[in-house]
Amino acid sequence: MPSSRPHLYKIGITGTISSGKTMVGRYIESLGYPVLDTDEVVRALYASDPLLKEGLSQAFGPQIIGADGAVDRKALRDIVFNDSQKLQQLESMVHPRVREKTLAFLEDKSLPTPLRFTLVPLLFEAGTEKHYDEVWAVVVEPEVLVERLMARDQISQTEAEKRLSKQWPQADKARKAHRVIDNSGAPDTAKATVKHYIETLLERLHRETF
Repeated sequence: MPSSRPHLYKIGITGTISSGKTMVGRYIESLGYPVLDTDEVVRALYASDPLLKEGLSQAFGPQIIGADGAVDRKALRDIVFNDSQKLQQLESMVHPRVREKTLAFLEDKSLPTPLRFTLVPLLFEAGTEKHYDEVWAVVVEPEVLVERLMARDQISQTEAEKRLSKQWPQADKARKAHRVIDNSGAPDTAKATVKHYIETLLERLHRETF
């Protein structure tokens, strides 16, 4: 997947819920590389985009707007979770705005390094892999993933498995990705993998440049 700007190199990081994408992103930021978390982009839009909030309120009901004036993500998720048509409607309203902000980040020449990292949970599902030079997938052993999701969201095993069943299988994401980060164990193990991938990538880009 060639980059539209060879001097910029774009890496999309994907994975299922509770796989550890946020931890990976924060570690990459600690190494000095720019990272955009599309989940945070959605949160910001839900809090501060008046046109989007008005459109969502009209489409899904005023109850999805919380007391703070932001979109209540849980209330919205409860509405669309078991309704594929409503989910598609939601995605058609939100994804274009997220894509616009993501592409602006990927092409931002003012950032200090040529590497761009974006955390995209639904990267393959949304068909956005074409925007990246590489895709990295964060994966976790299934039983560990369920346990982490249960602990994070304080939900039952049945509910956790139900949520995970709505997403692409990890094996499919790993198969389509250029690199895989196993986050089943201690965070330091996954961080070491990420650091190795970045160092290997920088060495290759240096050889290709010079």
